[in-house]
Amino acid sequence: MAWTGTPGTGSIVMDGTLRATGVGIGMAPSNILDITQTQNAQSVGKLLNANASTLAQASWQLQNNASSVGTLSLTGSGYTPTATWDRADGTYLAANGAGGLSISAYHASGVITLHTGSSHTERLRLGAAGAAYVNDTANANMTIGGTWNQGASDDEIGAWKSSDIAHGITDNTETDTYGIIKKVVAASGGILVEGYTEATIGYYLGGAYTTGNTTKTAAGRAAVTINAWKKSGTGLTGPGAGENLLAVLSSTSARFIVDQEGDYHYDGADGGAFDGEDDASIARSHDIALANPATVIRDEFDRYVSDEKDTLIRSGVIQYIPPEREARGERSLVNGTQLQRVHNGAIWQGRLIDCAIAEALRKTVPGFDVAFIAELQRTSLPEIPMLQQGV
Repeated sequence: MAWTGTPGTGSIVMDGTLRATGVGIGMAPSNILDITQTQNAQSVGKLLNANASTLAQASWQLQNNASSVGTLSLTGSGYTPTATWDRADGTYLAANGAGGLSISAYHASGVITLHTGSSHTERLRLGAAGAAYVNDTANANMTIGGTWNQGASDDEIGAWKSSDIAHGITDNTETDTYGIIKKVVAASGGILVEGYTEATIGYYLGGAYTTGNTTKTAAGRAAVTINAWKKSGTGLTGPGAGENLLAVLSSTSARFIVDQEGDYHYDGADGGAFDGEDDASIARSHDIALANPATVIRDEFDRYVSDEKDTLIRSGVIQYIPPEREARGERSLVNGTQLQRVHNGAIWQGRLIDCAIAEALRKTVPGFDVAFIAELQRTSLPEIPMLQQGV
């Protein structure tokens, strides 16, 4: 072993093998190697590998009895990466032991932060209490959880991907993205959750529960519950009169709305009418074909209602289900809006029949029309304009 030095520089060059219980530089050693330099400046220990070839690295390695290695390494500018985590002219920390790699800030208020960019901008923070922050440092309303701050950006703040997926809807998101979260309106907020698929179901909302709720009052709840509030000062209150709570859209057009009073509104455009049908018979077909037979009181006039299920299918109240699928227990849902149109037609046809009977009696029974209108008035029923015209 040889020691050499440059007078006045305070440096020592060692070449050889040193066997000792410890080495101290600037202090008496208490460990294998202790180095001290007390000064109002950065104290630097430097390991240089000036080679620029494909394998060049400057590394510190730790090794245990199992030959596991922990490495802190800086690669050269000409380095050829061998994995996804090492890059040319980059620093990496790696461990190949079964215990993995742990990073700990174990002071009571200690945090772990990650920074990027030439200005060392903080991008990720792991708080001492267990919260994680992306592009933020605190959230007074969170103890444990995740906070994402996208600054002034208006694109996706969250995205879920899978290599199994290539839906091709790339005008909206990347083709392997099956779910995103972003703002509804760039300047005012709101959360937009969208799902993307190659098949049929783009977004599935479900709730699994333990205790059922059968209450059918304002206190009722359900496995999937949707609630709407309105801003009140710095808090929340219920929506105002007539304000919309829930809307179902087709692209940009509303098709179904539920308002504050619980009324629902739907787009009935181009629904058609059943003026050319016997609407009461269609309505009766619904009960005969679909209701529990024990609850249906059959009468002699039911013989005039035939092919009940075919009538419902032809009128669009139910959908045709092939026999083999019916045999497996599959049944059609009822088109409620179409059934409502049947009821509307049946009501009007009933009025016309009443008017026809009244008109026939008016022509054959003297004074019938005056007596009939008087009876309607006595019982607070609306007068029939068609009959008044004949008075």
